[in-house]
Amino acid sequence: MDVQLQDGILNIDPQLFQEVFVELFANAFQHDRGKGPLVATARISDGQFLFSLHEPKAVFSSETQNWGREPFRNIRQRHYGLGLNRVRAIIEAHGGGLQAQYDPKAATLVSTMALPMSSGQSEHG
Repeated sequence: MDVQLQDGILNIDPQLFQEVFVELFANAFQHDRGKGPLVATARISDGQFLFSLHEPKAVFSSETQNWGREPFRNIRQRHYGLGLNRVRAIIEAHGGGLQAQYDPKAATLVSTMALPMSSGQSEHG
């Protein structure tokens, strides 16, 4: 894990973001994982907290422009494609965004979550 963070405050619901991270990592382990480690990075850039998960994927044929916006697209027994949709909804409810991009040369899927940083002032006082 590569973490490059300065001082900053995220105004998030920690219980919901526990679900976000569990879902992102579970998907990375369960869906056509390639050989090699998962690599997570976290940094602050332009007033945003950026978390990226790099997944090795030798083969990847899904479209990424609607990543997490198409529930029920891939249905299997007890899996309905709702996980990334929920992840996206949680992130967007916190003012952020989720995107994914596949790099065929590196055979890596990179999912990136962006969340706005707080000004550092308490919103409650």
